[in-house]
Amino acid sequence: MEQSSQDASRRLELGHVQARLLKRMAAAQRWVDGLLGGESEKDDLLEQVGAEGAALLFGDEYHLVGKTPSQEQVEGLIRWLGEREVADLFATDNLAGDYPAAAAFASVASGIIAMRVSELHGSWLIWFRPEVVKTVRWGGDPHKTVHESGRIHPRKSFETWKEQVRNTASPWSAPELAAARELRGAIIGIVLRKAEEMADLTKELQRTNKELEAFSYSVSHDLRAPFRHIVGFAQLLRERSNALDEKSLHYLQMISEAALGAGRLVDDLLNFSQLGRTQITMVPVDMEKVVNEVRRSLAHSIADRQIEWHIGNLPVSLGDPTLLRQVWYNLVDNAIKYSRQKPVSIITISAAETEGGVTYSVEDNGVGFDMAYYSKLFGVFQRLQRVEDFEGTGIGLALVRRIVERHHGSVSAEGTVGEGATFSFTLPVTKVEEEKIA
Repeated sequence: MEQSSQDASRRLELGHVQARLLKRMAAAQRWVDGLLGGESEKDDLLEQVGAEGAALLFGDEYHLVGKTPSQEQVEGLIRWLGEREVADLFATDNLAGDYPAAAAFASVASGIIAMRVSELHGSWLIWFRPEVVKTVRWGGDPHKTVHESGRIHPRKSFETWKEQVRNTASPWSAPELAAARELRGAIIGIVLRKAEEMADLTKELQRTNKELEAFSYSVSHDLRAPFRHIVGFAQLLRERSNALDEKSLHYLQMISEAALGAGRLVDDLLNFSQLGRTQITMVPVDMEKVVNEVRRSLAHSIADRQIEWHIGNLPVSLGDPTLLRQVWYNLVDNAIKYSRQKPVSIITISAAETEGGVTYSVEDNGVGFDMAYYSKLFGVFQRLQRVEDFEGTGIGLALVRRIVERHHGSVSAEGTVGEGATFSFTLPVTKVEEEKIA
């Protein structure tokens, strides 16, 4: 009866602690932050089960609270727990008895409650209790083999034997184990609710993106004709009128150039918006052939330039030939454009094969860029150089990223102001049959 009363009191006490934890987890953007709380709230996590230390693994994050083994020791413990395939909760007051390596940190973790809170992110929550050294009195040496004949003497057979028990913590009570299970269920509920909210948000973003793509496609398509008309009629005015003075002719020239620039921007916007709708045809692509075609297409614009080309071996990759040509065109054109202030432009095109894919790079010795602004590089209309110094619409690199991502690849860049830049894109490894190369 007394034990039941103590258990009921303990459950009530732990219920108050859990209520505080749940309130914080529900309000926090990440349940992990709510569970850990601030400096003045960390004791709640330990009080939830009456522990002196806790470890929380969330993805690549390790959080140690109170008295715990080292992170390296916790990592080893989690690997061992993973091998045991713990379904919901593992509890012991003699960890070293199951996991001998725990004897090294028995002073802080002889007893544990461990639970997996997310298989998707590999998340674990472990509570620790330290070793409690105690003396056990046995009736006779428990390790001694008794060989007696004749009459047994009570004094000898029930002789008290003292022995110290090590690597053992105070046992976890039923209310504490129940509190741990309840907290695990609450965390899983919060994780699932957050996942549902993210799924709803993702659907809404996808719908909004489709609407924006449709809008930009419609606007870009409808603006092409007016800009072409402006250029055409400005040109007709220049040819038909002999009465215009030189200043008027200059104005017409400026109108034509502005309309041409706007037309290029509209074309780039149209290409960008079409990418979300374009069906990708995946075939083996000869990258060396594509790069040579791009160089030939740009030859007329660099006839008066001195360019030193260094082109390495470019492995065949799987992708859409038209879209990948656009990637190469933008990167090579940028390298030519941003290195034109150098007496000799040095452009290096190379590739490196890794376990995860093939990384293709275009390096130049041009103006470069400040890595502090790296996050802006691949955004739409983001320019790190003045439009007066270098022409362009600010969409080229955004187009590169979108094409590469549609190929399930990634883009990156490195630069130093005044010393040049390297732009790279990585495509996944795919086995390519030579006879099918485009």
